[in-house]
Amino acid sequence: MERQVLLSEPEEAAALYRGLSRQPALSAACLGPEVTTQYGGQYRTVHTEWTQRDLERMENIRFCRQYLVFHDGDSVVFAGPAGNSVETRGELLSRESPSGSMKAVLRKAGGTGPGEEKQFLEVWEKNRKLKSFNLSVLEKHGPVYEDDCFGCLSWSHSETHLLYVAERKRPKAESFFQTKALDVSASDDEIARLKKPDQPIKVLYDWYTKVTSVVVDIVPRQLGENFSGIYCSLLPLGCWSADSQRVVFDSAQRSRQDLFAVDTQVGTVTSLTAGGSGGSWKLLTIDRDLMVAQFSTPSLPPTLKVGFLPSAGKEQSVLWVSLEEAEPIPDIHWGIRVLQPPPEQENVQYAGLDFEAILLQPCNPPDKTQVPMVVMPHGGPHSSFVTAWMLFPAMLCKMGFAVLLVNYRGSTGFGQDSILSLPGNVGHQDVKDVQFAVEQVLQEEHFDASHVALMGGSHGGFISCHLIGQYPETYRACVARNPVINIASMLGSTDIPDWCVVEAGFPFSSDCLPDLSVWAEMLDKSPIKYIPQVKTPLLLMLGQEDRRVPFKQGMEYYRALKTRNVPVRLLLYPKSTHALSEVEVESDSFMNAVLWLRTHLGS
Repeated sequence: MERQVLLSEPEEAAALYRGLSRQPALSAACLGPEVTTQYGGQYRTVHTEWTQRDLERMENIRFCRQYLVFHDGDSVVFAGPAGNSVETRGELLSRESPSGSMKAVLRKAGGTGPGEEKQFLEVWEKNRKLKSFNLSVLEKHGPVYEDDCFGCLSWSHSETHLLYVAERKRPKAESFFQTKALDVSASDDEIARLKKPDQPIKVLYDWYTKVTSVVVDIVPRQLGENFSGIYCSLLPLGCWSADSQRVVFDSAQRSRQDLFAVDTQVGTVTSLTAGGSGGSWKLLTIDRDLMVAQFSTPSLPPTLKVGFLPSAGKEQSVLWVSLEEAEPIPDIHWGIRVLQPPPEQENVQYAGLDFEAILLQPCNPPDKTQVPMVVMPHGGPHSSFVTAWMLFPAMLCKMGFAVLLVNYRGSTGFGQDSILSLPGNVGHQDVKDVQFAVEQVLQEEHFDASHVALMGGSHGGFISCHLIGQYPETYRACVARNPVINIASMLGSTDIPDWCVVEAGFPFSSDCLPDLSVWAEMLDKSPIKYIPQVKTPLLLMLGQEDRRVPFKQGMEYYRALKTRNVPVRLLLYPKSTHALSEVEVESDSFMNAVLWLRTHLGS
């Protein structure tokens, strides 16, 4: 059995982090055009894009790799890589044209200082760059979005136009007292034309009918064993079957993420991956019924798979072929625990709801009663942990911790009733669910109940800070990243003021302030209310540029704990936003968390 890293050995923890952080993550995939060989065989290229942490450069690097998939029309005959990986430095987005003859690339170049970085839109054809546009000097718009939510780069079917999303151009700010030169050679009419704003170009959609119908309705409670509603932030660019009748997507289902096909004609929902090994799936693209997907588990980094979507009614018979395998991480055992709240913790309006937790633990420890446990509630609160690869839980488990990831009531993937049960009950229902999960697992697994720690960010930090206030005897250490501390004071400074009001249980209106009773409720549901009971040592990690949960939330908590002589340390990252996901910040925050646990849990 591989030796576990001890808490008293931070150097080995750093070496372990360096190794596991090299596991790449799939970010995108697209399929090339169908090619028929001179012998009648058919194949397609799969172009994939990956990201990987580079601790030497302290940045996420991007690289691409291509694969060949030979098939007979409905099954894969042979598949494998076509060459090695190549770093795509500076690429933000890329997309091949429908015919595969051209490729569009959004690239960043220039310096790293403010105003020095430029964005270029490039078009490549065969072995040359056909066109390049410096978008930063076109004066048409601001920076192009390249994130997962708004980023888009798409070809027209004619391959003559490209679609992308960018910020609206902002006028340059000038002093009221700056002298403005007037071009006396221009006529009044010409000056008026210069000031006239650009007119938007209209796009015409030709619909045969104007009827809107619901294909898959909201699911209050889980239907059968495999479907509890659709929970995905966005559909892949390619998601339609070849007959344009079925939509394929991935969705959280309780503590897993599965692939589903929805028949838009009859409204049936069929799982493509139910009954498998318990891991989680993500659809990258589908074209002509050839699917490209990612599979991972808490102990298996992402693997790349392809398979054909079977005909309607036979969706569960997909034969998956691996294009890129990953090595399982040894000495990590994991499973899902189903938890039923005790009667006194039932939600009267939404009775009968259960919830789940994912438990990672070291395999065959010398003495299970000596295993410490780290408890992680997720953020959101309306999100979830799924049985996929996650660096931090895997790291902690390799270091000898049991790790408990709690999907409390209100998490996505458990039906709409579960989601609706939480607004108005934050700071109570979610906190009690996590505490109940902790007590149940400690009782069943016999881990070291005197060495339990908390680690959570955003709403997970909110719950963690509640727990050390409401159950101070349970937890020996706590690490909170950008936690919500005072909902009432957060309302006036966050970019999601509606979250503060709605999660406190009230309707949100942007045209007036809440009345005093609403402010009182927001304060009553906040962790800062329990400051007098807190004695657990707390490590706070805050992003100074966080607009979601402004860093002054954490500062408010830090000062209150300082005045009461509670052991507390503050790490402020000046250029970081809510996620604290930059490689330098993420690695630094993890190592500081390890040292905090070592200090307050001992070895």
